[in-house]
Amino acid sequence: MTQWFHQRASRVSLLLAGLLMSAAPLATFAQTNPLPAPMTKEEAKEHIEEESIYPIAGNLAGMIMNGRIDDVRAMLAVGVNPNEKTELPQSVIKLATMSCSGRTVPVADIVTMIQVLARGGATVNPQNADGSPMITAAQQCPAPVVKALLAVGGDKAARTTQGFTPLSMALIVKNYDAAKVLIAAGATISKEAAAKLTGSSTDAQGKELIKQATK
Repeated sequence: MTQWFHQRASRVSLLLAGLLMSAAPLATFAQTNPLPAPMTKEEAKEHIEEESIYPIAGNLAGMIMNGRIDDVRAMLAVGVNPNEKTELPQSVIKLATMSCSGRTVPVADIVTMIQVLARGGATVNPQNADGSPMITAAQQCPAPVVKALLAVGGDKAARTTQGFTPLSMALIVKNYDAAKVLIAAGATISKEAAAKLTGSSTDAQGKELIKQATK
């Protein structure tokens, strides 16, 4: 059983690495895009045929992490379930937030991807050991992505297995723009957490945000 687990974990890691390596070249980061309307089934079928897409849930990951919005719209329009379990443990919305780390997909496209997936029924706050998309966004993504997640119901009070919240993670990694968005949305930290964060923070901006967020 242990050997099987390690083999599967290695395979999943290789799959994710391949998805990230296949991402498009560095793009210009616009902040917003108009949310495209859902495709009709006829439009989706035509797009799938033109692009030679095999419409199964397992193919969503590569599309999402490479910012291929129209491909995802087509998949959802023909009935692909965004919450279907695949070989990757991450939820589709978490995969969208993970695309922030490579800085290859424009921020506006990540925002649109999250909106399209949420509109298509994707679970925003999955209850599994892989963790919350909001935690990932707070660590890795710029403010517009965090705002987009909050707008579709992202949990600002989510916690890691160690008890860290999105706000505490944003402050730890000094993603202060994300921290500001979370604070504006009502996220707070405890006095105990504030004391620990203040002790490890050496810059004035971080200490001021910690002060604002402490309840």
